[in-house]
This record gives sequence, structure tokens and C-alpha cells, in this order.
Amino acid sequence: MKRVTLCGIFILLVLTLTLFVSTALASGSTYVFELKWGSFGTGNGEFDTPRSVAVDSNGDVYVADTANHRIQKFDSIGNHLLTWGGSGSGIGQFKNPWGITVDSNDNVYVADTDNNRIQKFDKNGNHLATWGSSGQFSRPRGVAVDSIGNIYVADTYNHRIQKLNSSGTLILMWGGVGTTPGRFYMAGDVAVDSGGFVYVADSFNDRIQKFGANGNYIATLGSYGALDDHFNTPWGIGVDSEDNLYVADTSNNRIKKYDSTGLFLGWWGYDGTETKWHPPGSGKTGKIGFLDGQLFFPSDMAVDLKGNIFVADSFMDRIQKIKIVPPLGVKSPNGGENLLANKTHDIAWDTGVDNASVRIDFSADNGTTWDEIVDDTANDGSYTWDVPCNLSDTCLIRITGLDDYSFGESDAVFSIKSSTPPVITLIGLPELYLECGTDTYTEDGATAEDGCLNDVPVDISGDTVDTMTCGTYVVTYDAIDTSGQAAVQKTRSVIVRDTTPPVPDVDPLGPVSGECSVTITAFPTATDNCAGPITGTTTDPLSYDTRGTYTVTWTYDDGNGYTATQTQTVTVEDTTPPVPDAETLPTVTGECSAEITTHPKATDNCAGSITGTTTDPLSYSKKGTYTVTWTYDDGNGNTTTQTQTVTVEDVTPPTIHLSDSTCVDVKKWVMANMLTVSASDNCTSDVEAVIDKVEIFNRGGRRVRGRGVYSIDGNNIYVYPKGRSWSIRVTVTAADE
Repeated sequence: MKRVTLCGIFILLVLTLTLFVSTALASGSTYVFELKWGSFGTGNGEFDTPRSVAVDSNGDVYVADTANHRIQKFDSIGNHLLTWGGSGSGIGQFKNPWGITVDSNDNVYVADTDNNRIQKFDKNGNHLATWGSSGQFSRPRGVAVDSIGNIYVADTYNHRIQKLNSSGTLILMWGGVGTTPGRFYMAGDVAVDSGGFVYVADSFNDRIQKFGANGNYIATLGSYGALDDHFNTPWGIGVDSEDNLYVADTSNNRIKKYDSTGLFLGWWGYDGTETKWHPPGSGKTGKIGFLDGQLFFPSDMAVDLKGNIFVADSFMDRIQKIKIVPPLGVKSPNGGENLLANKTHDIAWDTGVDNASVRIDFSADNGTTWDEIVDDTANDGSYTWDVPCNLSDTCLIRITGLDDYSFGESDAVFSIKSSTPPVITLIGLPELYLECGTDTYTEDGATAEDGCLNDVPVDISGDTVDTMTCGTYVVTYDAIDTSGQAAVQKTRSVIVRDTTPPVPDVDPLGPVSGECSVTITAFPTATDNCAGPITGTTTDPLSYDTRGTYTVTWTYDDGNGYTATQTQTVTVEDTTPPVPDAETLPTVTGECSAEITTHPKATDNCAGSITGTTTDPLSYSKKGTYTVTWTYDDGNGNTTTQTQTVTVEDVTPPTIHLSDSTCVDVKKWVMANMLTVSASDNCTSDVEAVIDKVEIFNRGGRRVRGRGVYSIDGNNIYVYPKGRSWSIRVTVTAADE
């Protein structure tokens, strides 16, 4: 048996293929025994160890009736149509023909094993060509044809594969006896898929090997054993129109199926208890069986375009047809529906064939895992389902027949939605009060549950809480469940407030003092839990230039309605007395009297220039030395005194004055000259002229002596002249005070 290729017949089969692919090859198909034909014998429809089978595009079946040395042709239900061949080495004769295949033109190729050749016939058994000989082949048991007519031969006893062109000319060969990849031990059969990949039944190595069209090794499938991933002398191999791989696992008495990637799909046969299709993981192994559908050393199989399998049940001398059963088609939910959790929904399906009851399963993860809905219910096409709370957009329903294990799945995923929106529950209080700069904000979050009590993620947004800035912050909480339903938004108000006054950085404030004046240049600060550093303000003056003690009140305002006050003492001092401008005051002197007309000055650090004051007189009219004490008062309690000497002198003697002589009548009848003596002083008017001595001289200059020459009366001197010429000398003393 080898694959049926579609090249050359595509136009004729397009309508038929569309029908078959949509049913026979759909997911969920299974296999059941349909019919068998043949028994041991030599007549038409009888067999003697049939080793291989093939199917053409019309569904007709060709059997290599090996020990009868002939080919028999049947329709798809076993009616005999044609026989050709016979024992011999002539054209059209056979000697133990083992392998058979059909190309895209329905030409038949036969591995004429013991004649060491390949013969080609048309579908009516007419001989077309012969290739090979005992020198080229050694008992070839398998043959396959690719889409362009190249011929692949399992050259069994040479342990190799030979590739010929459509004319039979050798293109390449590969293999050789061995167990390493690319070598064979009795290459029992060969098949080619639509991509040109070559599969070889490496029979005595109990494995399948895959190669490229040029013989390059790609992969190995299986090893010796009886489990799912094992083989025991696989003789036959083939692919279907979907490139699924089939293997006649001969000594395990079963037919195995893989997809194009090598994934094991299941096996057909008898497990010692049941005869059926065994899915992966069944844990069963194939057993020899003699009843319908059971196998005894199956050597080959072929798959028609509908997906039905024809098996060469060699040691039972019969052909068995294993029918592919279409899936139990799910009608609803079948993709795109939105079902509501905790509600009911009618599951509907096509009942298919051969099943009295079905099992219904549900998957919420697109078929990765399945949960049972009901394990056994009537196959009547309908079941009322209590939709569970498995909220998902990737849900599937699967119906499995309990008799033939056919099944159906939803064509596409459907959704289970929550019937109610999710509900958000805040963790913590809906309104929080935080002290600015002191408290920290911890987001407690929120939880949300959908209508099925499933947790729903909560999205937190809104204001960002700044605990250093007073205000009301609104944090919002939203949730959307997997059904796309939105919860009613919840909010939390976070009120950041400042109820703590600022705290002065220094308490108490140090006093500020200065000589003469003070100006405050350094403003005190306070620290607020919210506003941080705050500089104090005051309505009091910052500068003072009058001696005294003052109180300045500082206010710290945090801007949030809280203030702190603090006082600071300011002291203006003047502890430095004035300094006289002249270190020594000059002595004031005067003739007869002295008067101070210029007041001395001093300079004060605060008051500036100060004019001295004194309680002493400023004027003196008596000779003597006086001390005047000057005081310099800065007005701030500081005084300086300084003395000044005043000296009144009289260094000018009095002046004596003599009056001109005057004739006066001193005595009766006597005439005399009178001379008046007086004195005056620059300092005083009370100066007495004292006549000390009077001398009278005549004209000759001689002193005139005698009484009566003169007389003194007070300050007046009377001279009694004798003669006409005379002179007088008077000595007068005058003294001032």
C-alpha cells in the first residue's frame, strides 16, 4: 500500500475531495470495523497470505495475493473485479509479489519480490513496464511513487532504498545494513508524502526513518516494544492525502497512525478485551485476534480518499475495511457564542452513527484540559447544561460516542461571561486623614469579585497622594472582569492636613545687642512638619538706634492655618563715654578779666559731637587762677569731664596823672598854684594816688626848702610860688588791687 497522489486527477476529484475532507478528515473522527472479505484459497476473492494492499482514485482496492503469485482487484466493498498474474518469471507473472502501490494516473506498481524486479501495469492489469533484476534488487518488498513519477523501491535484502525516475533509470540509492541513523536492517516498505519526504519501514530495527527526497536523514520514530511509542517488526507503511502516516505494526498486530509532525494519534486493533480505536495513552497493547476487526500479523494497509483503512490481514488471508466515522458535530455552542455563567444552555450536536449514548466534556482553555459535564447521556442531540463559572473566551464543547469513540468539538471557541458586573471592595477606610509630613500613605488597595466569585484584578488610578502637600486626594479603583463587564468605580479620599504648628529651630532665641544701634539681619527659622523650613516674619522694627531694651515678636506661618510665635530681646547699649576732642583744654588768660567764649567738644560713639557744659562761671574779672570743669553727657548715661584753667592777670601798673597848675585863691589875699594828683588803672577804677614826696626847684634848679613852699590837701598839691620861674617834682605812688 502506498499513498494516493492527486497530481493529474485534481480536476476530476475536486468536488469529491471537498466533500470528503469536510467529513472524513475532520477532527474528532474515529474508526469502526465495517466489513471484511476473503479467506484461504486460490479462487477469486480468496487469498494465500496477502502481503500488501493499495487503493486508486476510484476507491478500488488492489491486493498483492502473495503466495498465490497474483494481483486481485476489488471495489470498495469487496466485490471482485479483476485478477492477473500467476506464478512465473515471464512478463506479467509474479513470484511472491509483496508490495503494491498506485500512482496519480491509477497505474499499478508491483514489487515482484522473488523475481527481484518492479512491474508496472495499468488499472486493468495490462503490462506497461518492467525494471530491475537479481543484480539490481535483492527480494524488494516495498514500492512507492511520488507526485512526479519517481519510483522508490525498498530493496529489502540489500537493506537500502533505490530511487528511479519514471523511466526506471537509477537516480540514487542510500542505506546499507546497520542500526545507525540512515542504515537499515530489512527495509520492509517505503512511502512518499506530498512534500517529497520519504518514510522507510526499517522492519528488523523496529523503527520508522524519515528522509529528504535526496536521501538525507531527518528523523527516527519509535523503538522496539508494544506501547504507544514502540514497534515490533513494522512491515507496511503509507501516507494519506493529508500526509498522516500509517504503519502496519505487524508483530504487535495493529495499525498505528501519526500526523505529519510525527505526533501519535492512536491505533486500531484488539487489546485482548476490545476491538476498537485506541487513542494515545490507552495503556493497551495489540493482541492476535481472529474476529471481525481483529488482526493476525497485518503486513500492510491502504487509505482511500475518504480516510477509510484497508488492511492486509496476512495470516488470516483476508482484507478488512476499517471505516472512518465522522465526528459527532457540535451545533451549539459552536464558536462565537457568549454564554452567561450560572444560567442554562442547550448543548446541541449531530448524533452521528453507531452510538446509543455519549459523554460530554467542557474545556475552558481551548482544549488543553477537559472537565466532564456528563459521563453518559442519550445520543439524542441535545443536553441542558448548567453553565459553570469558568469565565473564559476560549471555551469548547466535546461530544464523545461511547460505542465507537467518535467525537466532535466546537468548530471555534465560545465565551462564558459573568452574568453580573464585578463588585469592588475597598481594603481599609474609604476616607483617610493623614498628618502632612508626618504620616505616610500606604495604598491598601481593593479586591474585586466577578459574578462567579473569581478574583478580578483592580486597576488603581486617580490622584497621586503627596503627603507633603495638604489637600484632598481621590484614588480611584476600577475593575473589568474577563467578560468585559466593568464594576462600579470606587474611590477613596485621602485628606492630607496640617494640624501641627511649626516648631522654632532655636528656643529660646538668643538676645541681640549692639552699641548705639541694632539691626536684625538674621531672621530666625522654624521647621514645619508639612511646609518644611519657615522663615519668621515680624511687624516690629528690625532696626533700633535708641538706647533701650526692645521685644521683637516673630511669627512662623505654615500656610495651612497654623502659626507659632517667638520673642527675641533687642538691647541697644551705650557703655562708652564721650572722648574729648582735645586731650587738654587750653588755659584761658586775660588782663583784668577773662571770659570763655568757646565751649569745648567731645565725640561720642553714639551721639556724635557733644558740646561740653559747665556749672562754673564763664567770665572772671578778678585776678586769679580758676578751674572750669566741663562735662560731656552722651544722653545714655555716660559722661566724661574735663577741666580748663582760667587765669585773670593784671600786669599793667596804674597810670598817675598830674593836672596842669591852676591859680587858685588858697588863702585870703594869697594866690597859689594848685596841682592835682590822680591815678587810673586798666583793671579797676578804684586806684588811689599817694603823694609820697614833693620837691620845689627854682629857676636855677635848686631846691627850695622851707615851710610854706607847698601844702598837700588830699590829692591836691598847693604851691606857693616865689618868683616867677620855678619847677616842682612830685613822687606819687599808685597801686592797683
